[in-house]
Amino acid sequence: MGRKVKNYEKINADDEVLLAENLYNEIGQLKTKELNNGDQKTNYTYNERGWLKSSKSDQFSQQLKYQDGTNPQFNGNISDQLWGAGNTLANNFVYTYDKLNRLSSGVGPGMSEAMSYDLMGNIQSLKRDNITRNYTYNGNRLNQITGGTEKSAYAYDDNGNAIVDGKNGQAISYNNLNLPVKIAGLDLSYVYDAAGNKLKKIKGGLVTDYIEGIQYTAGVIEFIQTETGLARRKDNSYGYEYNLTDNLGNVRYSFYKNPVTNKIERLQSDDYYPFGLRKSSGNTVSLNNKYLYNGKELQDELGQYDYGARFYDPVIGRWNVLDAKSELYFQITPYAYAANTPTNAIDPNGHIVIFINGNFYDGTGGSPKYWRGFTVGSNYDDTKSYHPWFFDKAVMNRFKDHNESLKGTSFNAYIDGSLGGHAPNNGNLKLQNRIDAGYEQGQQDAAVLINSLARTNGVITESLKIVTHSMGAAFGKGYIKAIIEYAKAHPKLARGLSITEYDFAAFQQNKLSAIPGVPLFQFDNIGDDVVSGAIGYSNGSWHAKQSGREENGSNDNVLSYGGHDIGDFMRAVSTLSVGTYKFINGKFVRQ
Repeated sequence: MGRKVKNYEKINADDEVLLAENLYNEIGQLKTKELNNGDQKTNYTYNERGWLKSSKSDQFSQQLKYQDGTNPQFNGNISDQLWGAGNTLANNFVYTYDKLNRLSSGVGPGMSEAMSYDLMGNIQSLKRDNITRNYTYNGNRLNQITGGTEKSAYAYDDNGNAIVDGKNGQAISYNNLNLPVKIAGLDLSYVYDAAGNKLKKIKGGLVTDYIEGIQYTAGVIEFIQTETGLARRKDNSYGYEYNLTDNLGNVRYSFYKNPVTNKIERLQSDDYYPFGLRKSSGNTVSLNNKYLYNGKELQDELGQYDYGARFYDPVIGRWNVLDAKSELYFQITPYAYAANTPTNAIDPNGHIVIFINGNFYDGTGGSPKYWRGFTVGSNYDDTKSYHPWFFDKAVMNRFKDHNESLKGTSFNAYIDGSLGGHAPNNGNLKLQNRIDAGYEQGQQDAAVLINSLARTNGVITESLKIVTHSMGAAFGKGYIKAIIEYAKAHPKLARGLSITEYDFAAFQQNKLSAIPGVPLFQFDNIGDDVVSGAIGYSNGSWHAKQSGREENGSNDNVLSYGGHDIGDFMRAVSTLSVGTYKFINGKFVRQ
């Protein structure tokens, strides 16, 4: 199934260590994770929709509530978060949201935030514990904050970068990639390569070098980042430190195994306010780990997190630099963090989800409407009840990506894969016509897609997910082919690219083939007449495993009484996972 099971690491002459061993449940969700040769263990549970319900270990445990919380949420929003250690969950947040699905409060013992917004999603007020900050704006640009310890007004350059940080009054200079290069008042500067990857941080003459996950201080290796934390250098050997994270990837508990006592010992514990402000918890043992909220590096001098493309300020809950993809999200301020839903969404390393529809009769092609509908039920009094479903939103919730609309720009995440839908003589019944049309569209989109993906140290950290239905599957093959051709023509730019394809009720699937290096998840219903019944056979279509497809998540009867409609595949969404291939040195390599 392509899922990573064990991760070993060996550095120089040190002993090989089993950093992590992963066990999965029957539908591919992480069930158990063991760290450091099995010395530490975390168990995970999920609800019937596939959403994380709990993670439990002796060191850090978390429980999430949705519709079963204090303020029931039925759309995937988290209502309550409880955390602690083992079976003792002594801490909690209770969340509320406004009518635009923005977080309005997160309240817990000793930690609370409450927010209000304008129509664009700019924070108007933020009350943290007993201090209320009020924000004023010039358009979407923050002008000034009053009520806290802020020292001055904000100022911006022509690109929308904050050149004066009103929180501390510091002047900031930027390069042509809109990345901060100098904060004179703090004797702090940064050096980047041409692609915007951070190479150096210089503070008062002390140089920190960043080289593809290896961090040097004053020219000496300090640590090497690992999948589970880091390997910290001591003399000529390395000791492994491990991070336990919550549902958003925030580091909550760091530990190591004491080589003398052979016991797990805590290094640091961290809690966070809803918008990411850190609050160290427990007795301080070590505060050496700076990779904290969302796993991003805290810049102590600024109190901001480095997300690669820009810095995030958790004190004010905003970015100080425009979102480079702001034209894709015209309905919200380009300075908002995670669309103001920090309890559910992770802003930096999103995953672009592209939806390619099949045949249609009602003008819904190439739009979210195709992927949405309702089921009709009968009430006891013979009236009808209507239950809406949102397939596209469910997929985006599954991957913690909430890019609801990409329309209004040259790039559209909702693509018509049926050549205009049901119309006489439009040629959409011919498989090759749809493949060719997809290829042409992919040629148009490939450059903007790959160039817009976030990177760390030159390696793409976002993934592309292609979701197709019916006729859209053939279109998707051509679309993906064009993207791969662009990647091969620009191997350095596409380094780390990951593409996963999800075909639901693929029409003429017996004539389709999986694309090498692109994991394919294929879903069908046995009772689907369009794919394999009278309609299907008359058009040369029947159920078949696509040629070259690996056994990685196929479900040949998602709904026992289901047919061809995309709504019949709602229950499959919770089983979706991401492929493990990445584009490295001109080809896709399994990780």
